[in-house]
Amino acid sequence: MSAISSERQTGKLILGTSDPADALPLTWHAISTREEQARRAVDGADLVIAVVGNEPHVNGRETEDRTSLALSDPDRRLVELLPEPGSRARTALLLVSSYPYDLGVHADAAEAVLWSSHAGARQGPALASLLLGHREFSGRLAQSWVRESALTDILEYDMITSGATYLYDQPAQFAFGHGLTLAPTQWTHPSVEVNGDEIQVAITLERNATTTAHEVVQVYASTDSASYTGVRGAVPLLRLIGAHVAHVPASGSARVTFTIPWSLLRLWSDSGQVFTEAWNGVTIHLARSAGSLVCSRQFTSARG
Repeated sequence: MSAISSERQTGKLILGTSDPADALPLTWHAISTREEQARRAVDGADLVIAVVGNEPHVNGRETEDRTSLALSDPDRRLVELLPEPGSRARTALLLVSSYPYDLGVHADAAEAVLWSSHAGARQGPALASLLLGHREFSGRLAQSWVRESALTDILEYDMITSGATYLYDQPAQFAFGHGLTLAPTQWTHPSVEVNGDEIQVAITLERNATTTAHEVVQVYASTDSASYTGVRGAVPLLRLIGAHVAHVPASGSARVTFTIPWSLLRLWSDSGQVFTEAWNGVTIHLARSAGSLVCSRQFTSARG
């Protein structure tokens, strides 16, 4: 049987044989490497966008675990080809991935770091509209991007004892709720009040830009074990209890007000077998993210 044959139904050529002795020998001849192609593309460019991350079927499922939070070796070599910040070329590092990374020193390799999930068929046009400044960024991280050195053991399921997640002050490179905009939005005149069964929050958001923005006003609470009756162990040091997405005009301001039920501060009491309220020592934070608190107010007794 010849090593080259044609498929009877379609006429397609088939390279191969069932007999190794008749196999067609093939050899590789590298025309250029990935790094050489990238270096040629970068040379003389005014804008350089390095796209890294993972293919969603590779280490992107519950049945597989990564051995590291670092970028893969090919991705690291690509990022290291970016021009130095401050050079003629503008630079951006775009991660498209199924999970967070510990970028380490590569977080400073570009003027901007962007992240997207594998967002579907319209991802390309959506990213282009953001990178070209036609629309403002509005995404916020739904989980902290922790440093690999802060990771707990993969079989450690006790979040409290191990200090895992932002709830228990796990160090992060990018905090829970983090997200920036191209043009800054000013946050002024914050207010946090407690009225009966509600926490009342207000903030003025102001922009002087060419695009509108969607800001996410986040509210966190800090308490300690002494604030509760019958709650065993450590309580979260910081936890999200509410958020509000606000539309801010390109040029102008918006006064944002919303309320949060005080009952969201409840924790489970082992002794009483009920959810119990915080009675003292409660601090409410108005924030851009878990790592960027705008203002804080402590309430020394329940309901203010």
